[in-house]
Amino acid sequence: MRSNETINRKVLFSLMAIFLVETFGWVSNLSVRLLLVQFGATESTKWFVMSYAGYLTQFSLALNGPILYATSTEYRTAFRKVFGFGQVNFPAFTIQVVPMNRSGKTIA
Repeated sequence: MRSNETINRKVLFSLMAIFLVETFGWVSNLSVRLLLVQFGATESTKWFVMSYAGYLTQFSLALNGPILYATSTEYRTAFRKVFGFGQVNFPAFTIQVVPMNRSGKTIA
């Protein structure tokens, strides 16, 4: 059994990693917006540039899953169980479909 201090440290590390990545995404979005205003970009240019700058923010928000997978044993186990990473997904048994007539007898 791991000590509470070790568990707390791992949880804090995971949260800090998520926080820093998300903060980077939002700060980069804000920086682009401020630069556009500073350089006097037209409204259509602002819209166009911010449409693409938003992808960086969305990407940083989408990194929560991979960060948790990389930093947490519990999340890694759950991800593998749900998504089947590292497992062969063959059925454990064979299913046969046999044609039958209305009385329930097989048709040869």
